[in-house]
Amino acid sequence: MSRFYFHCHGLGEVLEDFEGAELMNEGAARARAIESLRDLMAGDVVKGLLDTRLAIEIEDERGGRVARIGCAEALRILA
Repeated sequence: MSRFYFHCHGLGEVLEDFEGAELMNEGAARARAIESLRDLMAGDVVKGLLDTRLAIEIEDERGGRVARIGCAEALRILA
């Protein structure tokens, strides 16, 4: 198990995750980030807003950047 941190970037601010979460691997961290980003977007859509600049940056326990998950990776838009 490794600890991963999920920092939220959007609407002109960064919300840092100081607690993190113990997860099996980077794949599990990416899945958690996508789920969290979808939850954030859903809350904003209810308010009539969707900022596609919203992203979650995943950091490992050594402070290394694992990934940056943006709206394009978390959401499929059908026209």
